[in-house]
Formats: sequence, structure tokens, C-alpha cells
Amino acid sequence: MGLTVIDADVFIALLNPADANHTKARKVMLDVLTGPRTRVMSAFTLAEILVGPLRADDGSEQKVDLALRGFEIDVLDGSRERARQAAAIRGRTGARLPDAFVLAAAIEMKGRQPDPVTITSFDKRLLGAWKRLSLVA
Repeated sequence: MGLTVIDADVFIALLNPADANHTKARKVMLDVLTGPRTRVMSAFTLAEILVGPLRADDGSEQKVDLALRGFEIDVLDGSRERARQAAAIRGRTGARLPDAFVLAAAIEMKGRQPDPVTITSFDKRLLGAWKRLSLVA
């Protein structure tokens, strides 16, 4: 089975045909969709994704909602414990706060279920941090 935590960079590129990584994002998401895999995203990541559409004030945030439903991505609610864990990860690794929230979500999901947990991202630093953290989490 498996579970993947979606990072903002892939989702933003997927929704924006003008993005340099759009084609790559389409391929990555098709791969994610073909397997029987659970897909999640942190509420912090969703906020990051919504900045552009809400700034544009053109109703494009509805496109984000449709894509979340279409790709069956569950958004994990923010919690005090996840915020604390993200802060600890940032303090320990120096990761940017958005990445720390992705990592905190992945660690939480790894602890909740026995299936492999991956992070879907183009960010090599984030993926490297996950590789290091998943060995000890």
C-alpha cells in the first residue's frame, strides 16, 4: 500500500502550466495515483499552495479544492503537537518551516500505520532530511 506526503512545490507546479516543473509534476502525480497509496498534505502546505490563488483573487483557489478532491489528498489538520514537532525538526535540522511541517506530517504518519511513507517533492534538501529522519523516527 503506502502513504505519501505531498509537498507544495509539486502541487503548485501541477496546477500551473507555465511552471517550469509542470510536466515533471504531472508525471510524478500520475505515478502517485497509479499505486494504491494514501495521499496526505499538511494544512501548512495547503496554506502555502493557496497564497498565489488568493493573491490573484480570481477564484482560482477553487481549482486547488477540485484538485485535492480529484487526487483524493487528505489535508491533515494543524495541531499543537504537529507544530511542536515541526519546531523541533527545524531546530534540529535547520529545515525551513514549511519543510519542517511536511517532515512532521511524514513522521506522524509513519507512526500511525505500518506501510512505507514517502514524501513527494522536488526539493532535494527536504528529501535528504526525510531520508535522515526516517532512519531514526
